[in-house]
Amino acid sequence: MDVKSKIRKLNEHMDRFWKLKDENRPNNWRIVEYGNDSYEIRYSKYLRWLLDPGETHNIGDFFVSELWAALEKKAGIQSSDKKTQWSDKTESDCEVFYEEPPDEKEKKPRRRFIDVLVYDKSFNRYLCIELKVTSDIHTNQLESYSEFLKTEDPYAKASGLLAFITPDGYKPDRGCWDSNWVCFSYYELYEILSFVADKIDKENKDFRPDRKKLVLDFRDDLFYVYGKFCCPKLAKDICRVLTDEQQVRDEVSGLNLINGDTERLIKYIEDNRQGNDTTPSIVGQKLIRKIFNDLAADKSIDLEDPDSFINHSEAERTSDKVRQDVFKNGTLVKVRITNKNRGKAGQGLNLFFENCEVYLSVGNAAGLVLFPNDGIQFRRKKGDKGEKVPLKSKEVQKVYDNYEEEKKKLFKSIDDFLPVFLSNQSNKD
Repeated sequence: MDVKSKIRKLNEHMDRFWKLKDENRPNNWRIVEYGNDSYEIRYSKYLRWLLDPGETHNIGDFFVSELWAALEKKAGIQSSDKKTQWSDKTESDCEVFYEEPPDEKEKKPRRRFIDVLVYDKSFNRYLCIELKVTSDIHTNQLESYSEFLKTEDPYAKASGLLAFITPDGYKPDRGCWDSNWVCFSYYELYEILSFVADKIDKENKDFRPDRKKLVLDFRDDLFYVYGKFCCPKLAKDICRVLTDEQQVRDEVSGLNLINGDTERLIKYIEDNRQGNDTTPSIVGQKLIRKIFNDLAADKSIDLEDPDSFINHSEAERTSDKVRQDVFKNGTLVKVRITNKNRGKAGQGLNLFFENCEVYLSVGNAAGLVLFPNDGIQFRRKKGDKGEKVPLKSKEVQKVYDNYEEEKKKLFKSIDDFLPVFLSNQSNKD
C-alpha cells in the first residue's frame, strides 16, 4: 500500500473513530471499560452469545453464517450458500463453548481452554476462535488447539476453520500455523456486524431495539479498540515516508479528501510521529546518562562502557544528591534513569522536583532515533496525564555531538515551564 492509500485509509478510519467518540451516544462497553486486560474474556463471551443461533439476540444464524463465509473467502475456500447456513440450537444441533474461568479449568474438558468453539452437528463442522487484544500467543498455544481438534471426537471427523482474531489481524511469528488458520481483524468483524445489523433490521421483525443496541454497542466498541491500537501504527507508517509536517500537509491537501477533518488528521499523524516507540540505541543510552551525569552531584556513569548500562542497579542509576544551580524555578530532589526494558538498557530519564516529575526519553519515529521522542512530559506523579512541552525532536546523534548547546535549550525549556505547569495544576484544584 503506497502512502496515498495509507492516508485515505487512515482518514476514513479516524473519521469514523472520532464520530464514535464525539457523538455522545452512551455505549455500555465504554461505560464499564476497565483496562486492556479485560477485553479478551468479555469479547470472547460476547462472541459466543452472537455465534449461537439459538440465543436471545434473535438474529439466528445470520452472524455465524456471515463470519464463516468471510473466513472461508479469506482462506481461499469456495463454498455453496447452503454450507454457510448453521443449525438452530432449538433442535440441539449447534453447540457453542467458551473458555472457563481459571479456577474451573481442571474440572472441564480440554475444549474449554479455547476462547470460542462452535460445533454444528448437522453439517459436522466447527469454528474455533482464539481472540487477542494486547497479549501475544503463549508457547505452542495454537499448535495445541489444532492438535486437540485433530484428535478429539467429534471434531477429529469434522471439517473446520480456525480463526486468530486480533485488532489488526496480524499473523503470529510462532506457534502452529497451517492452512486452516485464518488471521482476522476487529475491523473485519466490525464490517460483518454492520452488514448483519442492517440486514436483520429490514428482515427480522423480532429484532427489537434493545437487542439491536446490544449488537451495535459491541460493533462500535470493536472499532474503538481497533482505532486505539491500529490507527497509530498506520500513522507511524505514513511518518516513515513523509519525514516532516509540511510533507504530510502537502500530501493530505493534494488528495482533496471529501470526508473528515483534514487539520485534525494532520495533527493526529504528527502526534504519532512523536509516539513513544523506543528503539535500542547506544548513542541514545549514552545521551541519557550524559544528562544524568550533569545533574547528579554524587556519581558519574562511565560513558565509554555502554555494555555495562544494562547491568546497573537502581542505586547506580539513581541520585538523590543533585545539583541545585541548574533550575531556578523549581527544586530538583532526585534523578533516575529508567530500568532496562525488553532486553535493552533504559533510554529514559526521570527528574523529580518537589512538586512534580519531568520525563525525557529517546525513541524511534519516522525511522529515526530521536530525542526527546515524546516531548518533555510534566506530571504531578507517575500515572497522571500531565502536560507536555513539544520541544522539537532531533536525531539523537546530532544532539549528542552538540551536547553543550542542546543541553542549555533542554534545561531552559524545563525551567521555563515549571511555574506554568504548577500554576495550571493549582487552577485545576
